[in-house]
Amino acid sequence: MRAIMGYWRSLDLFCGNYLDDFGLAHPSLDTLIKMRDEVMKVDLERYGLVQEPEKGQWTASQRVKFFGLVIDTVKAQVIVPEEKITKTGKLLQALAKRKEYQLRSWLQ
Repeated sequence: MRAIMGYWRSLDLFCGNYLDDFGLAHPSLDTLIKMRDEVMKVDLERYGLVQEPEKGQWTASQRVKFFGLVIDTVKAQVIVPEEKITKTGKLLQALAKRKEYQLRSWLQ
């Protein structure tokens, strides 16, 4: 992914990734759509990476969910959804009750 991201950045795309998840942005909607169709999809296919339509958001948007956070580019905000706050609070309460905590149980 590092090589692909470097190439996309050289094309003036704003992008970030973690493992196989990534987000792309560009000030011009037309340029972003053109890059998605003519560059990104071709590169993903070339490297054997499968586009999962149900998992990702493949249409251009000014408000997207990325890593469980809502990113709003119009309002310049990163929003933490209520369910994430609740889940994090429960994990912290459980952790506070113990001196040790099995990391494996957090991953479920």
